[in-house]
Amino acid sequence: MELASSLSQQDEVLLSAWLNSAETPNNTFSLMATKGFLFALVCAPKPIETDVWLSQILGGELPADIAEDKLFALITLHNQIGNQVYEEGMKLPKQLEFSAGCEANFLAGHPLHEWCLGFAVGSGFYAQDLMDALPEDEDLFEAFSMAYMTLSFFASKANAEAIAEFQDNGDLQTFSQEMYGLMPDFSLGFAALVEEAALASGLIAEDDWDEEGDADDSQ
Repeated sequence: MELASSLSQQDEVLLSAWLNSAETPNNTFSLMATKGFLFALVCAPKPIETDVWLSQILGGELPADIAEDKLFALITLHNQIGNQVYEEGMKLPKQLEFSAGCEANFLAGHPLHEWCLGFAVGSGFYAQDLMDALPEDEDLFEAFSMAYMTLSFFASKANAEAIAEFQDNGDLQTFSQEMYGLMPDFSLGFAALVEEAALASGLIAEDDWDEEGDADDSQ
């Protein structure tokens, strides 16, 4: 089966239904969580093995009997998001709308929560390593940590409340709206920020980054 360059709306509906069906393991990501997760992965300073991220999406273990069309759909979605990030310019899914009732944005099933949760899991492969390697008094550390905080903000209400308190703003509603407003710009520049942080921290050499870029271009 030849991989398509992107998923149609109908393809996404079918993939979403399958991810939420009894055919997939418990704790399988929703489609929106998968999109956030894959966005974080394509921005990673080092490639994550396909079997690893597929297993993560599907409850932690890759089923032996996964249907070929579903496997190819997930790989196509990964490539599609990678193309958005590095070629077209990343645009967040249209479904990521802020609900007036602030608490709803943190509930399971809400698009904002699901996308941010997926992003938090995906960026978990490298975000803490980058922050640990960067000096806390540098602008790059502040920029990266702010981007990470913003793009994962709606993954956890408890964490969001703690952040709002730390920022001397106990009004979660107002602070959440501010974070939501920052998400498009941070998602657009996140890959470049990861690259800059990875090179500055020494976690990856410039030659290695160039080689990965060349490998990606050849696919």
